[in-house]
Amino acid sequence: MPKTVTVIGQDEWIDDDDVIYQILLYWEDPKKERQKIETTVSMISVDDDQKMILIGHSTSQNQDTIELMVRLATQPLSEVELWVRGGDSSWN
Repeated sequence: MPKTVTVIGQDEWIDDDDVIYQILLYWEDPKKERQKIETTVSMISVDDDQKMILIGHSTSQNQDTIELMVRLATQPLSEVELWVRGGDSSWN
């Protein structure tokens, strides 16, 4: 009798590439009327996360200041530095 096995991955926010898993499926008849079945199935966990820096902005009502909103799209695996330099030399 065919059986269905469902594997559901957990989404996380780390860009850690695709991972290949080997899953061992094993079945043995408790009454010992049938031969035990053992097979290995390959599964790929597809990583849908992308390393990105997301930047948004808003401007004050009198147009004299700009507020930048910066966030990472994924959880970093190491330290992240972001250097910002304005186009106006008076910012330096």
